[in-house]
Amino acid sequence: MFHATSEYQARLTTFELLVADEKTAFDTLLVISLLLCLCEVILPNEDGPSLSAFGLAFEARLTVWILNTDRSPIALRICTWLQLLHVATKRSGCCGLLPETVFQLLSDHITEVPNLPPLGNSSDSTSAMYDIISSPVFAFYLQLQRISNRIQDLSHYRRSRITPEDQEEVTEIVTNLNNALSTLWIARPSPLQFQPGQLRENFCPMIAEPLVALVGVCTAAYYGEIVGLRRTLGDDPFPSPESQQPMSRIRDIVEGEWNALSKGTLNPGYIRPLFLYSIENLEQDETEWAMARLRQVQSPISRSEFIAALGEALGREQRTEKRRVATKYFCNGAFNTMVPRM
Repeated sequence: MFHATSEYQARLTTFELLVADEKTAFDTLLVISLLLCLCEVILPNEDGPSLSAFGLAFEARLTVWILNTDRSPIALRICTWLQLLHVATKRSGCCGLLPETVFQLLSDHITEVPNLPPLGNSSDSTSAMYDIISSPVFAFYLQLQRISNRIQDLSHYRRSRITPEDQEEVTEIVTNLNNALSTLWIARPSPLQFQPGQLRENFCPMIAEPLVALVGVCTAAYYGEIVGLRRTLGDDPFPSPESQQPMSRIRDIVEGEWNALSKGTLNPGYIRPLFLYSIENLEQDETEWAMARLRQVQSPISRSEFIAALGEALGREQRTEKRRVATKYFCNGAFNTMVPRM
């Protein structure tokens, strides 16, 4: 691990030199950016600032590139993944991978997520059709994560709750975010409006089965954000009545016909909804159900086993205290480490 970390730090330094070199194409910088961010997500996370490699020099070049109308589909797709990775890292209580100014530039100007062209001379009509059908679902998920980024900014780690005025401001913002989530859901693309059986009736298996799995993950993520937003507000009662229906939907999806399981392994896309399900419950059997499902993920990179252990321990602490306990501080105190990225 020490060698991997050393290599990674060296590459960050090299990247900063490339950013300063105007001869290096920005598309090349984007590819390297994605690889560096993937390394950062995989390595043990630390509570520190955003990556210095994405500082003012990178932001200046990004600003110029955004004004260019000739932007490749792969570059635009990388820009969306940078946003997704940034939000995932903020959920652990860290600052995120990117400075917020860089994230905002990407969020404001990357409005379309084009499909990637097929590799080589491939002309697989099924894959092309799946790309067309699933593209709006991916766009929905991206919009959901942008709202999630705003939700993370409301956490106790980032925003004061000391005075009644502080809490009133947060309550007003939460109301606006709830409205944003509702608006997004009402306008959700057609695939998200159907049940698994309906999707299977209307598409061939090669399209229907991955589409069912994708819709299941996105729907669970949506309901997870509702639960997460209510937890961020932090008001009594706990658990909140508003979270009961979203949590019930998460369980229905995981236990239903949404292809959540493949050969006994649970899709890693359910880690965050299940973790929120477990820590917004005071019922031990509900927490144990969610943790048992989490252990079915069996993904060392996702650290699903540790997340399950954290959920169990946090659940016990909350049942003892009969109140919500801050995940970041509990994890640091109980396990001497940061909350894994989700």
